[in-house]
Amino acid sequence: MTIAILERRSFVAFACIDADLTSVKETVDRALSPGFDIEQRWSDFSLPDQLYNPPSNKGTFWTPASAPDKTAFMANLTDGWHSLCHILGTDGGLRTLYVRASTTQEKWPVTDFEYYQDGLSIRYVRAMKEDPRWEFFQKGQPLAEENLQRYRARRIRDRLTEQDVADIATKLGWPISKADFWKSTQPALTVEHTWPAPR
Repeated sequence: MTIAILERRSFVAFACIDADLTSVKETVDRALSPGFDIEQRWSDFSLPDQLYNPPSNKGTFWTPASAPDKTAFMANLTDGWHSLCHILGTDGGLRTLYVRASTTQEKWPVTDFEYYQDGLSIRYVRAMKEDPRWEFFQKGQPLAEENLQRYRARRIRDRLTEQDVADIATKLGWPISKADFWKSTQPALTVEHTWPAPR
């Protein structure tokens, strides 16, 4: 079991949200402060490319075909627009799983997840390569869905893999290993924040 979209990409950052798209839009409207200038529009579903320095922050919320009562989110930033995901999981109070994962094709591979529940970030686990070594970090109480034996692996890169994250997400109710999770037959919600031009 792996993250299906990694069959087409070497890196991905995204979030899974335990609410339908209408509820997520209402939460976005409510949780973002008036000073957070963000444009929202309904659009045809497509997944964005994820860039290191995009001209604007742009993300897509969609209803996965394999989980019609859930919502997924992906942005054009390599961190998956973590700050927005954090707002939805904390101020928005939505049960959320934030994930980054990469294949060995990446120069600096990373696999991590952050889990939000009841308005709090309650669990974070990461395995990543920092020049020249791999590092492993965890914070918070383990989830019942985690395989803690994996964290004892001799090689740090094996302690948290994309397969492990796919297994955790599936047990939590988001079947990210299925190709249909990354498809949608319904309109998507696009959100965009453009930074003001320097004076």
